[in-house]
Amino acid sequence: MGLSRLEQQMQFLIEIDKLKTILRQNYLSDGSRRENDSEHSWHLAMMVVVLSEHFDGLDTLKALKMVLIHDIVEIYAGDTFAYDEKAHLDKEAREIDAAERIFSLLPLKQASEFMELWQEFEKVESKEAMCAAMVDRIQPLTLNICSKGRMWQKHGVTVEKVLKRNKIVLDSAPDNISEYVRSKINEASGKHYFFDSSKGDPFKSDNCSCDNILLSDAGLDDVKILAAMNRELIQDEGSENPMNLEQLEERMKGFLLTEYKAVLISTNEDITGYCLYKIENIKDDGSFDIYVRQYYVKRDFRRKGIGINAFRILTENAFKDACSIKLDVLETNNRGKAFWAKVGFEPYCQNLRLKA
Repeated sequence: MGLSRLEQQMQFLIEIDKLKTILRQNYLSDGSRRENDSEHSWHLAMMVVVLSEHFDGLDTLKALKMVLIHDIVEIYAGDTFAYDEKAHLDKEAREIDAAERIFSLLPLKQASEFMELWQEFEKVESKEAMCAAMVDRIQPLTLNICSKGRMWQKHGVTVEKVLKRNKIVLDSAPDNISEYVRSKINEASGKHYFFDSSKGDPFKSDNCSCDNILLSDAGLDDVKILAAMNRELIQDEGSENPMNLEQLEERMKGFLLTEYKAVLISTNEDITGYCLYKIENIKDDGSFDIYVRQYYVKRDFRRKGIGINAFRILTENAFKDACSIKLDVLETNNRGKAFWAKVGFEPYCQNLRLKA
């Protein structure tokens, strides 16, 4: 005997609770952490309710359904960052597969309705889809302005990219909304919230070469490589961390899905090391500190100046506006302490432990 209609619906509702675990790149308005998909969808729904009076002839309920449904596919397809051109190449295929999978949990007629609403949102042709697409752009724009461009700076997002992303709002939204958005973008530009491309991208190879050293952003596709190097780091520094490689991969994935950013160090196309760090202690004036959680150069590439020169490139580019750079070194890791002293670090505090 198959599931009843109610059981199918409850199965779907339980499954979409996973939307709360999908992190987006945008930060909350206070900059304290990244937003998740369910928070984003709720915020869009509130925007539709509050702003519906500005959209003549809008079927508000239909627009509400669209914004609540549109990102459910990301439970299986993952969040595709708006400014990641490479990730958009297979976005449509990934999300169609995900939509068929997630909506199939519902009773047949309801599944068809949800699929049609999702497809209508994606086409951005109807009045309701246009409204949904507009608030889907205004909401992250607003959060980025409130958090003083933290995400834009982190990912090298220029004002030109933001203008392109918000073209549908600037060209087709009700006049008062488009003018408001235009004024906010101008205001953010005046406050230097956007990434300044004239300063160069610190993670482009032509800006990061030093004796054949190249730095590049690492992503989720690099988790296995990063975890393998992390295991070597644990062994070399004498850490008591008992994690196996699989556990280290899961932990590294968790780092990259939250506040941390990883950079791969390469020489002559060989990956020679990595740096895992995060921005912290962001103040009202925009100043911040850097915390380096892991920094590692592979054993075969040591004593060649790679570690020091790669870190110098980081301090001159990605870390150049930081008030301070902090890291931890195990007391027993004498080689590590000697290396960081050579880089220029000085002891700041000492953690003590009493074993039970």
